Amino acid sequence: MSNTIKPLMYTKRDELDVQLNIIEGEIPDDIYGVFYVSYPVGSVNSGGLPFPKNLPDGSNNNEYASPIMNGDGMVLKIDLNNLKNIQAKTRLMKTPCYWADYNTRYGTKNINPLIPFKNFGISRMSLMLGARNELNTAIIPIKFKNQKNSSLLASYDVGRPYVLDANSLELKTAVGALSEWIPATPPFIKWPFPLIQTSAHPTFDAETQELFTVNYTRSMQSMMANEKVINTLSKNPEMFEKELEKRIRLANVAVSDEEKEKLIREFFENLEKYVPIDAKNTLVNVEVDEKSWLGKRIENIVNFVKKYLKKLLGSWLSDEIKKVEDEFKTFNNVYLMQWDGGNVINKWMLMDEFNQPIVISECMHQTSITKDYIFLTDCAFKFSLDLLVNNPFQHNPVIDEALRWLIARPMVPYTKGYIIKRRELQKGKKSIRALMMKESIPLESIHYDCEFENKNNIITLYAVHNTATCIAEWVRSFDKNKITGTAADPELMGMFAVGCMDITRFGKWQINGETGEIKQSDIFCEEGKWRDKNLGANTWGLGLFTYRDMISATKNAATIDTIYFTSNGVDDRLLTQFIYDLYEKYDNRIVPLHEMLEVAKRGVPFSITMLDTKSMKALQYFQLEKYEYIRGLHFIPRKVAKTDNYSIDGYLFCSMQVGKVISEGVQYQSEFWIFDASNIEKGPIAKLFNEEIIFCFTLHTAWLEEAINSDLPYNIDTREDINEVINKLILTREEVQIFFDKNVYPHFQ
Repeated sequence: MSNTIKPLMYTKRDELDVQLNIIEGEIPDDIYGVFYVSYPVGSVNSGGLPFPKNLPDGSNNNEYASPIMNGDGMVLKIDLNNLKNIQAKTRLMKTPCYWADYNTRYGTKNINPLIPFKNFGISRMSLMLGARNELNTAIIPIKFKNQKNSSLLASYDVGRPYVLDANSLELKTAVGALSEWIPATPPFIKWPFPLIQTSAHPTFDAETQELFTVNYTRSMQSMMANEKVINTLSKNPEMFEKELEKRIRLANVAVSDEEKEKLIREFFENLEKYVPIDAKNTLVNVEVDEKSWLGKRIENIVNFVKKYLKKLLGSWLSDEIKKVEDEFKTFNNVYLMQWDGGNVINKWMLMDEFNQPIVISECMHQTSITKDYIFLTDCAFKFSLDLLVNNPFQHNPVIDEALRWLIARPMVPYTKGYIIKRRELQKGKKSIRALMMKESIPLESIHYDCEFENKNNIITLYAVHNTATCIAEWVRSFDKNKITGTAADPELMGMFAVGCMDITRFGKWQINGETGEIKQSDIFCEEGKWRDKNLGANTWGLGLFTYRDMISATKNAATIDTIYFTSNGVDDRLLTQFIYDLYEKYDNRIVPLHEMLEVAKRGVPFSITMLDTKSMKALQYFQLEKYEYIRGLHFIPRKVAKTDNYSIDGYLFCSMQVGKVISEGVQYQSEFWIFDASNIEKGPIAKLFNEEIIFCFTLHTAWLEEAINSDLPYNIDTREDINEVINKLILTREEVQIFFDKNVYPHFQ
C-alpha cells in the first residue's frame, strides 16, 4: 500500500481489471455467482473524491463540499465463480451526458460558457444542455421473456434507467425514448438531457417477467422552498449579499435567538425593496400557491403573450393561448410504467379517489410489488430547489449558511402510501386509480420491500424508518459541529449529514390491499447498551438491509423470513448544528435531546443484526470495531443447500471501508468481507482486498448466478433519440448539433 494517507472521503475513479487477494480467513468453497455494487466517484474535474477546494489555477472550485451523491456512477463487479482467481472489474457509467460533461471539463478551451456542467447541490446541470444522469445509485437484475441471459439496469432518481451488460459493464441502451418520458421542467425548456424524475429502485417481477417504475412531475411551485430567495440570487446577488450581511452583523449582537431570527426574517419579508415582486410570499412555504411570486410572474408573461397574439391575429385563439400557458407550467402528475423488454412501454396516469392526479411532495425513491398489487410511497428524500443551491457565495460562507437556514425544511415525519391493483393494468387505458392508504405510516421511510405473496389481500411491508434523518442534507464548509462548537471536520465535506437526532426503527406493516387500511404493525426499535463497549442488537442509524432472493431476476421472495440490516451507529462528527436545529422539535421523538447528545459524544459503532420477521426480534448480532464501516451488503445463497432453513442458507457479501491507525492519522482501505449468514455473530470468515480499488462509500448491491453478455434485443438509438429534441431548438440548434456530432455521438455508433 502507498504511504500516502487515504482519508475517509477518498475515492478513485479508475477503471480496473484486477484480482482480489485473501488477506484473512478462507473463502468458502460453496459461495458462487457475481456480486455488483454501484457508487459515486466525483466529477470529470475532480479525479475522484473529495472534491478539491481549489482548481489547478488556484481559483475557488464551485464543486467543493458538494454532496457525495452528486458524482459519476461507478459499477464494480466481483466474479466468485472461480475462487482460485477472483476477478474484480470497475467501469464508469458513460451515458451520453457523461461524454458531454467530459468534453467540457475544466481546462477545455473555446467552449460556450453555458455548455459546461456545474454542481447545483444534489444535481449537476448545464444551462444549455440540461441535467446529468449519473446512474450512481442502484443495480437491478432483469430477465425478460425474450432473453436467455440476465441483464442489469443501472438506475438513478433523476434520470432514465439504462440496460447494463452484466459481463462487460457497458451501457447498452436507455430504457424508453425521451419522447416516452415527461421531464420535470416546464415544456418550454428544451434540453437534450432533460431532468427526469423517476425511481432509483424500479421493481422486476421474476414471475411475470415485467418491470415497474414511475415517471412523476411536480409543479414548480411545490419545489420552491422560498421563491424570493431564488429570485434575488439570480436577479440581484450583490444587493442580496450586502443587505443580508448587514442583517447578520446585527443578528450577531442580538440578545436572543428570537431577536436574531426576527432581524433575518425582516430582511426577507421586505425583499420587494430590492427585487420587483407582485405578491407577498411567506418566508418558508412548502406548498406555494398559484398567487405566489412565481405564479404571478408566469401569469404576467402569459398575459403579455395573450395580448400580443390577439393584436397580431385579430381574434381570441383560446386553444393556442392555452398551449402557451402550458409551456410555462409544470404539473403534479405520477405515471406508472410497465415494460416487458419489448418495444412498447405501457404507461398510466395515477388518479386518486376524486379522479385527481396524485401529488408527490418529496420523491419516489423506492417502489415495490406483490402478486396482486404495486406499492408506491412519497419517500423521505426531499428534492426541492433549495437543494440545488450549492455555495453560491463561496467567498462568503456566512451568506451561504444564512441562506440554507432560511430555506431548508425537515422531512415530513410520516409516509404516504399508494396501492395500485395489478388487475386494473389494462392496455389502452390512460389512467388508473391509486388507492391512498387510509392513514399514513406514522414514520418516515426511504427504503422498504414487500413480500410477494399477499394472502387474503394483505400486503406485508418491511421498512427502514430513518427517523429525524435527512439523507438529502450534507456536511458543508460553513457547518459547525454540534458537540464541539467548532468547524465541521474538513475530511467530511460532502458526506451525508446523518448525525443521529433520534433512534431509528425497523417496521413491519400489514396493509389491506383492497381498502388501504393498516391491519397490524410491529416496530423493532432497540437502543442497546450504548454506554457499554458491547452494545448488542440496536437500531442506531439504520442503513441498508438484505435478505435471500432480494431483487432477483429469476425468483420473487414469496415471504421474507429473515432480514439482515446494518446499523451505521452514531458519529458526532456528522451531527452539525444545522441538523440539530432542523430536528430539535422532531414529532416522533423517543430519545430525549439531552440523552441524544450524550450518545453522540460517546459514539456508537457500526453493526449487523439478523432479524426474525415473524417475532420481530433479533436473532444474532455482530459489532464492528472503531473505524470499520460497512458500506453495502448482499445475501448470496450457497451453491448446494446445507441447512433446511432456506432464508439463512448462504452468505453475506459486504463492501467495507476499514481504517487502521498509523502515525499520520487513520489510513482507510476498501475491503470485501464474507459472513456466514447462519452465524453472523462469528464475524467475517474471509476478507478480500486489492489496493487499486478505493471507495469511500457504496450504495446498492445486486447478485447474479453468472455474468453473461446481454442478449436483450431492445435498443434506443442515441443519435435519433436526442436529435428529436435538438431539432426543436431555435436559437442554439446549430451549435448544439455540432457539439453532439463531435463529442457525444461517436461513442454510440
